[in-house]
Amino acid sequence: MKNNSKNYVIAVSLVLLTFVMRLVPHFANFTPLFTIGIFSAVFFKNRLYSVLLPIIAMLISDIFLGFYTEVWAIYLSMVVAQLISFDLAKSNKKSLFATANFVAPTIFFILSNFAVWIAWYSHDFIGLSDCYINALPFYGTTVVSTFLYSYLFYGIYKINLKHSLKIQEN
Repeated sequence: MKNNSKNYVIAVSLVLLTFVMRLVPHFANFTPLFTIGIFSAVFFKNRLYSVLLPIIAMLISDIFLGFYTEVWAIYLSMVVAQLISFDLAKSNKKSLFATANFVAPTIFFILSNFAVWIAWYSHDFIGLSDCYINALPFYGTTVVSTFLYSYLFYGIYKINLKHSLKIQEN
């Protein structure tokens, strides 16, 4: 299989997996959404893939799940989070890869919940703190799922790469 068609299959597979994971019952925000952006930085080393793949997965699944008032803020937060974490993730340094797994959901948490505060809470310090405190459980599951899925995808990628090299040697 040519490299371009292999990359296309991997990209589509990542989007479909994320789409399905958002539709099946799961803990809130426990999906590979940030992972496909981070993994795309590692695998494709392409900023456009890193940003577009999670957005495409969200867009397709939101067609089924429904759109909401703050959808613009959620998508914008995703784009910013993926752009910032891209340079961290594309390096081959494990510590920077781990940092990207923390940075992306953290940026998303800060930006998306700021929009939620503006739309749904009182515009004072109490409203702001209530908003972020109420969002903490979602943040926790997002961080945990990002780490778990990222290391799962990365592990599968490394095993596949090692297997491919053994086949090429023979």
